[in-house]
Amino acid sequence: MTKETSNIDTDFPASGAEPFRDFTGILRRMQEAGLVNGVEHALSDNAIWASRLQGEDASHLAETRARLAPLSRIELEFGHGACLDLEHEIVKDLIKWQRIDDVQLANAAAFTASGRTKELHQVRCVC
Repeated sequence: MTKETSNIDTDFPASGAEPFRDFTGILRRMQEAGLVNGVEHALSDNAIWASRLQGEDASHLAETRARLAPLSRIELEFGHGACLDLEHEIVKDLIKWQRIDDVQLANAAAFTASGRTKELHQVRCVC
C-alpha cells in the first residue's frame, strides 16, 4: 500500500517552496507588531525560498531585514519582547491567546518607560 503525501506536508526549509501566499507581507506585519523572534525564525526557516525572490518581493524582504537589525539590538538590551507594539492587533490577539508571556510584556513596558519609543517606531513601522 502506498501512502500519498500532501502538499501541506512539504518541508519548506529543505524544498525552498513558497511557505504561503504573501509571505513577505506577513513578515512585514509581524515586524510592525514587534515580533522580532518570529520574523527572525521565519527568515531562517525559509532561507532557500527567500534567496530566490526577485523584484518587489525581494525589495520588501531586504527592507524587512534592514529594519530587523536595530530591533534585534533593542531586544538584546531590553530583553525578548521589548519591541512589541502592545496596541497592535496581532499582539493584542497573541496576548488574549496567552502566546505572549509576562516576561515579554514586562520587557515591552520597560522599553516604553525608557523613553526610546520614537526610535522603535522609526525602525518597526513602514509608514
